Amino acid sequence: MNLFAARLVYYTPARLALIIGMLLPVSALAQQNPIGGIIGGLMNAAIMQAAQDEWQKVPEPRAGCLMGQLRNNGLSVSALIQRGIGPNHPNLAQLNYPCQRVQEEHDAEVARQRQEAAERLAQQRREEAQRAAEAKRIEIERVNGLKKIALRKNYRCDIADAGLVISSFCDDNLYRRTDQARNAPLKLSDAIESKLKPEDVVVYAIEKDDAAARRMDMRIEFKNATVVPESRFICDGTKSPRDAVVCKSYELVILDTLYADYLERTKAFDKKGVIAKKVKDLSQKQTACKTDVICLQRTYVDGVDMLAAFLKENQIPVATYADNREERRAAEAAIQQQKQDAAEAERRRQDAIAQERLRELELKAQEERHLAEERQRQLELKAQEERRLAETAEAARLAEQKRIEDLRIAREREEAERNRIAAEKVQQEAAARAALKQKWLAASEQVSAEPNMAAVQSCRGGGYGQKQMQMAGDLSERASIRQRVAQECACVIAHNIVLGGADQQGDADIKEFLSQGEAAEAVKAAFTRHQNECRGNLPQETLDRWKSN
Repeated sequence: MNLFAARLVYYTPARLALIIGMLLPVSALAQQNPIGGIIGGLMNAAIMQAAQDEWQKVPEPRAGCLMGQLRNNGLSVSALIQRGIGPNHPNLAQLNYPCQRVQEEHDAEVARQRQEAAERLAQQRREEAQRAAEAKRIEIERVNGLKKIALRKNYRCDIADAGLVISSFCDDNLYRRTDQARNAPLKLSDAIESKLKPEDVVVYAIEKDDAAARRMDMRIEFKNATVVPESRFICDGTKSPRDAVVCKSYELVILDTLYADYLERTKAFDKKGVIAKKVKDLSQKQTACKTDVICLQRTYVDGVDMLAAFLKENQIPVATYADNREERRAAEAAIQQQKQDAAEAERRRQDAIAQERLRELELKAQEERHLAEERQRQLELKAQEERRLAETAEAARLAEQKRIEDLRIAREREEAERNRIAAEKVQQEAAARAALKQKWLAASEQVSAEPNMAAVQSCRGGGYGQKQMQMAGDLSERASIRQRVAQECACVIAHNIVLGGADQQGDADIKEFLSQGEAAEAVKAAFTRHQNECRGNLPQETLDRWKSN
């Protein structure tokens, strides 16, 4: 409630008397005329009901303000209703004025809040629309960016092979940038579907399988060749088995290219169709070869030589297969010589660079010597200054040194006392270990006694030992297991002797072990403990003697 609602309204005595007069009971008037009293009572009830309906229709906060004003003046809503006075009665105008202002301010505030809420809702809708439009624009740019990535197919590329740079054929493939291996190429449609961005993918040049096969074949025959020959037909996609063999063979691609070239040249001179008939017969032979590489190479060589001879007869000098092969070998030799010459030139260049570098180093060394001499002089001057400062601080240092020395002597005394106590403890522990060692040595001698050795033999030959022997794979493993079982059984008896138990206790442990077998984890743990303690406390010669028994 604002200041208007909180303001108290007081009236003059005359005005208050007028209001109180309105509140006189109607019954006083009714007593003067009974008939009129009955009719007046009915009318009074209707008036009171109408007044009550009007008071109920008063909105907040005007109603609260009016009730507060009435209380401040000693009045109430119920008393006014009994007199049939509604909230808009002229006599309440002065009470209604501030409350009407309160109501107007409240209505204005509610309207302002509704307007602000409507504006916020409209702003949210505009922002959502902007975000949706921006997201759509970004998605379109992402897809367009991926579609702009150009993937080349069957183009020349350089491959490093045993120190040589080989000109081969590659295809561009799309990969995820996070992929370490290049064995999972990515389709453009999959990249779009996976919501990948252009910066999330990378393009790698991958050598084609048929080109790689031709390169390996070429490197076997011509180790210095640097250019993989191109097939005259496309090796990708659907092709005959014969074409697939040709695509992967260096020699067959060379022969197929020569054969096609020579055949095209003979068409101008083969008027009688002699060459066409021979070519037809040769094609049938190639078809019969199917995927036999040697057979195909032989038919290609025959065809190239036949066409070369025919062209020479018509004054067209071309190389036979043998001549072509020699030319390739000569080219390889020339490449090798070029490599050697280049290596020699590089060696001479490196020698010249080394000589120049040596000269530069000598000049740099001379300059550094001069700088070192200058630095030495500066250091000497600085040393003199430092000595002077050191002499000034010597007294303070000596005093501090004496204090530190006193502290050191005190710490040494404390350390000596701790060491003495630790030495005494070590001596006590050593004596205890020596006594325990002596008990184990005595126990090892008692194990050699006839009753104890009989128990050992019984354990080793019993169910446990036999079960272990059944698990052995060969004789050498059986011997090793026999020694291990004997040592375990002997260690059980020795353990009971050290702990003060009788030989019968050792026999009881063995019998319990044999009766329960490996199924009882507690017995297995006991045997492991006996064996570890026995090995840790007995000398090696005693253990070896138990193994031999």
